[in-house]
Amino acid sequence: MVLHSLNDIEYTQILRLSTGFPYLDRAFGSTMHGNIESFGMPCGRIVFASGEPGVGKTRFGIAVIKNINARGGKILVFQGEVPPQEFKQWTGNVTYPHKLFVSDDTKIDQIIKYIRQEIPTFVVIDSANMIDDYEKPSEIRQILDDLKAAVADTGCVCFMIGHLTKDGKMKGNADVAHLVDVECSIIRVHTGNMKSFDGLSLSVAIKERVETNAQYKAGMQRICDLCPGMFRYNIGKNRYGPSGGWAVFRHNDTGIEYLDAPNGLDPRMGKVIYGTAGVVPVSGKKASSWRDWFGR
Repeated sequence: MVLHSLNDIEYTQILRLSTGFPYLDRAFGSTMHGNIESFGMPCGRIVFASGEPGVGKTRFGIAVIKNINARGGKILVFQGEVPPQEFKQWTGNVTYPHKLFVSDDTKIDQIIKYIRQEIPTFVVIDSANMIDDYEKPSEIRQILDDLKAAVADTGCVCFMIGHLTKDGKMKGNADVAHLVDVECSIIRVHTGNMKSFDGLSLSVAIKERVETNAQYKAGMQRICDLCPGMFRYNIGKNRYGPSGGWAVFRHNDTGIEYLDAPNGLDPRMGKVIYGTAGVVPVSGKKASSWRDWFGR
């Protein structure tokens, strides 16, 4: 072991890869390159996203794949949930199909070999549970260490999808969240899960108000009726940006769509009121436009 002075250590700014959803990119964090600020997932790192069955993890991954592919990015997908033929049907028409590669290989050595060989922009592993020996505590650290080394050497972003059980616990080895660089969750938004609206930066007083005020609950019910199929992408642990950021999406006939603020949509009345504005007294973290409405 050697002691190093900070003056002798060279630091390279982390590059960012856009998801194609601007607000979510800002939630992941930013990096300054000269006078240019870039937003998105940190390159050379692993982003782990977990969610309960059927919430839309694969659909979200496909949406990001299509956005990155449209910019000419080379993508590797290790898909254990559906066969390649069905995956092709799910992706539909992509801009550069010759830059999108799919494999059903489950051996981590082979996955790493493909990553080092192809040097992709973006790698998707759907899901992490398909990897051989993934659920063995004695093996998971070595698996992730080897994967992190390959991802760092090639500069790609590795997006791993994991499963949650019905009671909200991570399926498989729970240590994964501590070993990856960014840990996220995908939560279904529905009236039976009112807390899915609560941002981590909301004060206790605001949370109590939302949970006890019948008008606000009724407003949330109306918004759920107006925007069915909603889910929220939460960013938990984030080594290269802020924690607690999130964005709201909705399933549609072609995939998913990002839901910008329902500007002018008053949750207490469930209708659009033009010429309105909201002020958010939230300290410590940036508030999203959804917090504007559900937290005032």
